[in-house]
Amino acid sequence: IGFGLTPIVLVAVDRWLRSWSSGIALIAGSLFALVMAVSHFVALTVALAIVAMGLLALISPIGAVRDWRKGVKSLISFVVPMLPLLPLYLALGEAFSGPSQPVTSSGQFAWSELPDQLEFLYRAFPWLWRTVFLAAVVAPLLAIARRDRPLWRMQTSLLVAVAGVTALTREVRFLYFLTIVGGLGIAMWIDTFTVSASREGTTGLVRNVPRWLAVGSAAVLLFACSWQLQAGLRFFDFQRNHYGVLSPGLVEAIDYVDVNSAPTDVIAIPSLRDAPIGWWVEAIADREVIYGSPLGWLVFDAELERAALANQIFAPTFPTREKLEQAAAAGISYIVIPTNWVFYEADAVARIGVTPPWVLVFRNDDAVVLGLKPPG
Repeated sequence: IGFGLTPIVLVAVDRWLRSWSSGIALIAGSLFALVMAVSHFVALTVALAIVAMGLLALISPIGAVRDWRKGVKSLISFVVPMLPLLPLYLALGEAFSGPSQPVTSSGQFAWSELPDQLEFLYRAFPWLWRTVFLAAVVAPLLAIARRDRPLWRMQTSLLVAVAGVTALTREVRFLYFLTIVGGLGIAMWIDTFTVSASREGTTGLVRNVPRWLAVGSAAVLLFACSWQLQAGLRFFDFQRNHYGVLSPGLVEAIDYVDVNSAPTDVIAIPSLRDAPIGWWVEAIADREVIYGSPLGWLVFDAELERAALANQIFAPTFPTREKLEQAAAAGISYIVIPTNWVFYEADAVARIGVTPPWVLVFRNDDAVVLGLKPPG
């Protein structure tokens, strides 16, 4: 959703910066606030692109602010829709600017690994992506004479933003924005060729090229959308099962904990395929959760501490007596174990019923729940 909104936001921001209209500013700000609500990492990249677009507008006669009062009013209109999300982003900013956590740097790549990372991310049709990305990178340079056009500002600003945020964080996920950069770059090539072919003095055959190009592009887009729809419908179940971490049985186990636990009880659950499914337990059961997770996913000190404890408990030897004693000492009352967890052993879990104080309180095909039986 965030990726899909990105070009829409950039179009709205460009129109705002060319007119400094408070109404358009309110629309652009609302769209960006929607991106902020969807994904903070998409919002960060789009914010940097907006800053770059603003700088380009200020140095361009088209975007010059002739009335500073109008500019201030317009800027306020742009910011107002984001105010409800400001507390959340202040908390995120405080966490990111706090003491450095070495564990959160494990997902960073070295500069020497950048080509390999790109090759891996875009391993499907590599010849296509290499061509598209190369065209997107050189397009702003070759078309610099057309820097007064909105498409040039949008593509250049997003390219600078993606390069900047990737250089600062060295996180692979920001490289996914290259698909949008590539699309805008190809659009810039088509736009440049179309305008050049439409100039006066060109032959009739050449002057008809833009029309045929538009028809051809529409036909290709229609075919691509139709193919994507068919492929999406065919592979939906496969993709849902591949990427989904929750199953009906696991949700049933979480519901059991929700109904049978006290509000003060603490729940523990391991990570599932490196996904911190404890987030879903927190949302469904509304309980404190000690959840396993790769620490690189986490930011706040409290969740890092809880995840570190959970990772210790759910080490490959779980559920030994020592691990269960460690869980009890940590104040954990229920342990939810998905049966497709990589370290799940049905026989070991079955033996827990004869080793109090932990008892097997719930079981189905997708999950089991261990409960701490109080003394007496």
